[in-house]
This record gives sequence, structure tokens and C-alpha cells, in this order.
Amino acid sequence: TTRSAGGSSSGAAVAVAMGMVPFAHASDAAGSIRMPASNCGIIGFKASRGFNVRARAQHWIDDTLCSDGLFARSMRDTAWAAHFLRPANAGALPAPDRRLRIAVDLDAMHDGAAEPAVADVIRSVAAKCAQLGHDVEMRPVRYDRGAAFDALGVLWPYLGGDLCDHYAAANPDTPLSDLLEPWTIGLGERRATISPDRLAAALGTIGSVRQELTEFHAEFDVVLSPVNRTVPPKLGLL
Repeated sequence: TTRSAGGSSSGAAVAVAMGMVPFAHASDAAGSIRMPASNCGIIGFKASRGFNVRARAQHWIDDTLCSDGLFARSMRDTAWAAHFLRPANAGALPAPDRRLRIAVDLDAMHDGAAEPAVADVIRSVAAKCAQLGHDVEMRPVRYDRGAAFDALGVLWPYLGGDLCDHYAAANPDTPLSDLLEPWTIGLGERRATISPDRLAAALGTIGSVRQELTEFHAEFDVVLSPVNRTVPPKLGLL
């Protein structure tokens, strides 16, 4: 109770971790499934684009960044529940019939590698995977991390700005501060400082990173890496 549960699907993660519910819905654009799951010691499943039925209206940035998924307390439960997220005509997912090729990557998208307490846990899991017979190799994922982080910093304010535009147009006589949280309004204000050239570069990065990751995953099935660089922070730090 002294540590942060992470965000932003924090309440859902806490409910699953406490046993209040067996599963909970969550959504993730920049870690909102993965971070609470890591902090609370449960399983968080952020599906790839196109895996799930659509749970929201179409939006070009939201569809690029965000995915609906779930929390559960075991991988068995997660795999069982994930089938109910699939479109009706998608069919069952085949189980791998060979050893997995696992790349271990301790580097964050920015700000360097994981702190020792986190890295030691990842190495321990890697060793267990090797003992189970999988092919495990220390191999950083090949993509332009700086460009990817910059792209997130551009697209997220554009998503917040679009929300501000939508609510302002639908409620012309109501202040935005009565409709949206300060965080969202702040994203909209930040959008005004972003040039069209930076937006174009961010969209280009999304395409190039996807190509780089496609090539990487032709060689590796799984990437084992930290969710956060640090252990869960104490409440009040942020």
C-alpha cells in the first residue's frame, strides 16, 4: 500500500491483484496495461493491432497507439480470456510446436538500461526459459528508440488536441475545464507547439519502426524485457 499501482488502468489492476474479480478490462497506448500489471504482480495483455474486436470509435492516432486488453492473475487465465476478445470469424490461435527464440533486452526506449533490481529479475526469468529448453539470447531490439519516443511525444498531444476540439465543438457554451481533465487539456495546448514537419516525421517513424520490428521478429518470437526501468515508486513521488 506504500507503492504506486501504475497507470492508467490502475484500479482495474488492483481489483484483479486483490482477487476482487478474476479479470478486468484495460486499455493501453503508452503502458496503461503493462505498467499496472508489472507494479501489481499480475498478467497484463496488450493485444497487437487487429487482434481484438473494436471497442471504441475509429480514430487514426488511437488506432495506431491504443489497444484494449485485460488483466488476469495467471497466463492460463489470460490465454483463455483473450479468445473472447477476438472477432467472431478470427478463429483459434495456434500454439507453437517448437522451442521459442527469445531475445533478452534490458534497454529502455529512452534514459538507458533498467536498474539492477529490475535487470536481475529479467535475467532470472531468462535463465528459467533456457532451462525449459527455449533458445535465449541477449539481443537488443533493433529500432530507432529515440525517434520512436519522439513520435509518441508528438502523436499523444495530437490525440488530446482532437479530443479538445471534439468536446469544444459539441459543447460551445461550456468551458473545457468543466468537460475534460487538466491532463487532456494540457495535451491539447501542447499540440499547438508542434510543427507540421514534426507530425510528418512522427508518422514516418511509425512506418519505419514497424518495418524494423517485422524484420527483428522474423528472427525472434519473443522479447523478454523490463516494463519499467525502476521498481514501483513510492506513493507521492510523482
